[in-house]
Amino acid sequence: MYYFRIFGSSNDVSNKTGTGTYDFCGSTGLGGAVLAIELSNFTASKKNNAIQLNWWAISGSADMNFEIERSNNGNTFQSIGKVAGSGITAQLTHYSYDDNIPFATRVNYYRLKEVSNNGNFKYSALVSIKMGNKLKSSVTILSTPVEDKLNVRINSDAATNIQLKVINDLGQLIFSQNGRVVKGDNFIAITAAQLLGLGKGMYTLQVKMNNETMNTKFISAR
Repeated sequence: MYYFRIFGSSNDVSNKTGTGTYDFCGSTGLGGAVLAIELSNFTASKKNNAIQLNWWAISGSADMNFEIERSNNGNTFQSIGKVAGSGITAQLTHYSYDDNIPFATRVNYYRLKEVSNNGNFKYSALVSIKMGNKLKSSVTILSTPVEDKLNVRINSDAATNIQLKVINDLGQLIFSQNGRVVKGDNFIAITAAQLLGLGKGMYTLQVKMNNETMNTKFISAR
């Protein structure tokens, strides 16, 4: 929302019918102001398990900096970092910022808050990106088709609680186990004795960890 007012004119405009030259000032209503900076090509891209933000800017201010703000709904934003401006320059300058802990299963929305030392600021346009389910690359079934036991490798970024389930093609639960994994590779063996209801056919291994759920199919040859 933008607000405008006339603060000067070359004639009497009290009757709202006059013509002439008018002076306008504007604000976003949030302390915003026109700043001496030109921003272009603000992008977001995946970088391993992080999201890298890149943008280019021409600045006419020596005291300009950028605040990076993130949201999971596109409405409510939180500041997650700052990047200092390069001072007055007539050339496009490249800037970047890595968000190393983005929302893993939700859309990440980003905007730049261009701020000067006198408190004036303005916002960039939004960019958005979704990381996807990290568990898809963290969970591997090592033995397929399954015969004597189901061997699973789970790579975790940190020690955390985990839940494993095996579900048949009718949606029936035949195995469930809660446990804990450590940072790095974890090898879990679910034995035949634990899989009493496992016969020949297609099954689903469901892994829940860090508020994420991953389902992967496997075949039993028992």
